[in-house]
Amino acid sequence: MTYLVVHYYSLHDACVNSRSAWIWCDGDEGVNCIFHADTWHDPRNPQDVDVFGPVAYFQIPHTHINSGSGCVNILIRNRDWSYKSGQYKVYFRPEEAATHIWLVEGDNVAYYSREAALGSALCPIDSPHGMDVSFDAESFDKKWAFSGWLGARYTPYNTRFRLWSPLARNVELVIFDNEYRDASVWRTVQMSRGSTCDAEDHSNNTHGVWFANVDANLESKAYAFYITHRDGSRVLSPDPYGRAASRDGKRTVLWSHEAVTPQGFRSRYSAQSTQANLDADAIGNDIDSDLSSAVICEMHVRDFTMSHTTSVPQHLRGTYRGAALAGTQNSYGAPTGLDFLKKQGYNYVQIQPVADYAKHYDSHGEQMYNWGYDPRNYNVADATYATDPTDSSCAPRELKSMISAFHDAGLGVILDVVYNHTYSRTEHPFQLTVPFYYYRVNRDGLWADGSGCGNETASEKEMMRKYIIDSITYWIEEYGVDGFRFDLMGLHDIDTMNAVREAVDHIDPHIVLYGEGWDMGTGLEPRDKASVSNAALTPGIGFFNAIGRDAVKGAEVYGQLREGFVSGAWTEDVVAKALLGSDELGTYSSPSQVVNYVEAHDNYNLNDLLWELNSSDDESTHVKRVELATALNIVMQGATFMQIGQEFLRTKLHPTGEEGEVTALDRMRAMNSYNAPDSVNRVNWDNLSRYDSTVRFIHQLLEYKRYSGLFTIESYRRIRHRMYIHHAQPASGFISWDVTRDEKTYRVVATTRQISLTDVLGDNDKYRVVLANNDISLCDGGYIPALSFVLFVKDAR
Repeated sequence: MTYLVVHYYSLHDACVNSRSAWIWCDGDEGVNCIFHADTWHDPRNPQDVDVFGPVAYFQIPHTHINSGSGCVNILIRNRDWSYKSGQYKVYFRPEEAATHIWLVEGDNVAYYSREAALGSALCPIDSPHGMDVSFDAESFDKKWAFSGWLGARYTPYNTRFRLWSPLARNVELVIFDNEYRDASVWRTVQMSRGSTCDAEDHSNNTHGVWFANVDANLESKAYAFYITHRDGSRVLSPDPYGRAASRDGKRTVLWSHEAVTPQGFRSRYSAQSTQANLDADAIGNDIDSDLSSAVICEMHVRDFTMSHTTSVPQHLRGTYRGAALAGTQNSYGAPTGLDFLKKQGYNYVQIQPVADYAKHYDSHGEQMYNWGYDPRNYNVADATYATDPTDSSCAPRELKSMISAFHDAGLGVILDVVYNHTYSRTEHPFQLTVPFYYYRVNRDGLWADGSGCGNETASEKEMMRKYIIDSITYWIEEYGVDGFRFDLMGLHDIDTMNAVREAVDHIDPHIVLYGEGWDMGTGLEPRDKASVSNAALTPGIGFFNAIGRDAVKGAEVYGQLREGFVSGAWTEDVVAKALLGSDELGTYSSPSQVVNYVEAHDNYNLNDLLWELNSSDDESTHVKRVELATALNIVMQGATFMQIGQEFLRTKLHPTGEEGEVTALDRMRAMNSYNAPDSVNRVNWDNLSRYDSTVRFIHQLLEYKRYSGLFTIESYRRIRHRMYIHHAQPASGFISWDVTRDEKTYRVVATTRQISLTDVLGDNDKYRVVLANNDISLCDGGYIPALSFVLFVKDAR
């Protein structure tokens, strides 16, 4: 059964008892559901009558719900059909115990929140604010927004608490003895609402903020806010600004700075540090404000060390400490993990989400694998990767140690952050503290869902923008991170992303920012989105280059495959434009806004996609195809982004068929492995040795990327001055171009077919091979083999 709760408002109360609901799915006759006012007992509102009047509770068989759409049709009628309302289409919310809708007699809109229904022109019930939080946010912000600090400020003698919950009737601070679920309440403190209303100076606008001071040492104690909302409902919420949390994420835990910081750790961006005393040598002087100099390796903490092919001790596999471990090797003695990253030539690591996320458990109570894109507590280091997940001080301490180890190895650390949605839209502290404010909501009360995850946050609102900025600056100052990758950044507005860039620049302009600029959802006007089509409006922020990606390798999107240059398509001209920094493929203001990639955690790995597209290849041909695609990715002007294992042919196609074959389910998991087991996601470090020549070739090319100046040209004007495309004719099978530096001319060739040297060098005998993935002979009649990448230099003699 599925449960539907109908809140029905009628000007004629006497008529309600004679009415019922007729419910049907498309193509069916439907069923009659009698309107009983006394059958629904909402634990948030125990009365049988709410502000609308009677509340009806229906149990609806799954057979009466449209398959696929998850909706039913409903109308309100008299039992004899003498009265019949308009038809409503009701969409169920599977994550909620019951779906509530609010109907107003005469209004043909089904509302999914009480506040939205109160805004109906046909509902005369007085509501002082209605859905101003969503539909008149500018006025709401002007009246209620607050720019001061929020959260908790701890000392051994006193802790101050602040919560922004402007529409709450009452807030109590509930303090627990400790962070565990069975902890007793230590004390309950009545919070007081601020008294100053100042719409012109939000630093002084305290009338929407609740305050409490506790004169005691609260270290290791947990707390939550018990909030009474204007509709009489009561909720217990963790602190949205909390920095440590109980294992279930429902309570915030207080710790001293010393308790969550390893000995000797100091964030280079802390308030105590200044630009004058930053130790630039600690990361090898590789942090550069120009993103085009970045060579980024994406990794997931668990995947990094879970395989038996690394010598990381068993008890440290899949942990922050394991990822920070130096001196690890594969089965053949080759460096793995941190030592590999350092040796290979990367200067940044991008770590998939490490902020607290929602957990899922199997039938045995074991936590299931997850990438971490289910945000719960944004400022809390996730305990999944801690050696003691039951101690909330362990995760921040060990995450800081890992970041410090990466810094010591010369690697900047970029965090993957997910501010565009929350895992739960009903139990997240955003909704618990200020209902409907932090999200985009449609006029009928349905949540906007551009993320595809059930909701999207409203970054354009002042307090959501403040939250993102406060959170970003916290991670910088507390953990010393060097950059951020914004998940689904196109759901954020341009003004917020520029405000983030400005706030970060005040700390250190070298900190890098980039994200996914896909145009998703309708919650914002296209002109307001921080999407790749508006890149020129967000200077200093990079965007993933999907056009260049697809032109090089092909693509797999929602299971549909198509070829690229290295896999057989005629996209030479598009690849050439990407090599020039994609100036003609977008609205970028400089190459530093372009993040080039042919593999990331999403979709097929490069290795797997090329096997799918070119299944008749032998092993040698396949390896050369992977090398060519990766080489093109590296030499494009702009940032270079790779996934861990890309250069040693990482695969996620783990066969589970009865005879060892790859099944359709295996392919689906490889395309989207967000919740696949370790057998799919873990890195096989023995491939380092198996594909040693490919690893060495990519290492050499990364060195050229970082140090030669050939592939990190900082402006389009200089690119046009220093680069020239000789050949990029579609269907020709090869691309050749020149890059100049220090009076030297370098010619680069990428080819999918065998070509003669005279096709790319003419009769000029002054060229020599600097780097190639195949053997090249410069003698008369010489040729370049198929699937080759070659870097020539022209001698000055």
